[in-house]
Amino acid sequence: MQKKEFVYHERTDAYTCPQGQQLFPLRRGAASATAPAYTTYATKACQDCPLKKKCTSSKMGRQIKRYKGDELKEALALVMQQPQAQKRLRQRKAMVEPVFSHIRIRQNFNRFKRRGLHGVKVEFTLQIMAYNISRAIARYFSFLIRLIINHIGNFVF
Repeated sequence: MQKKEFVYHERTDAYTCPQGQQLFPLRRGAASATAPAYTTYATKACQDCPLKKKCTSSKMGRQIKRYKGDELKEALALVMQQPQAQKRLRQRKAMVEPVFSHIRIRQNFNRFKRRGLHGVKVEFTLQIMAYNISRAIARYFSFLIRLIINHIGNFVF
């Protein structure tokens, strides 16, 4: 059984499983450099549950981790159920994904060569600048070609 099948109640700070059992906070984990803060929820009511085999293999019962920011993910999931939000996401994919594809394929940028956040930011900024310069040059030459064609067209006809 997946976490999304459990309902979180913010007011009581507890989860409810599909069988109606409550999972309460067991422990809290502090944020680290690689993981956000979280709270582990658990219940001991799993021993007599008919869905135990589907839900957990632990002798201690089912446990769920709720990370800081999970409420934002849940809110986004609700928003993304609306057709207009799905339409906007499709539009964004059409605008943003080709840029990253160009950077990866044409600029041959598959991985960062620098270490550390500062080095990665500098390297990515340089890649974006190179992309923007290439787009500006392409637009300039496109404009120039149209100008020449229009100019030649005025003399020919």
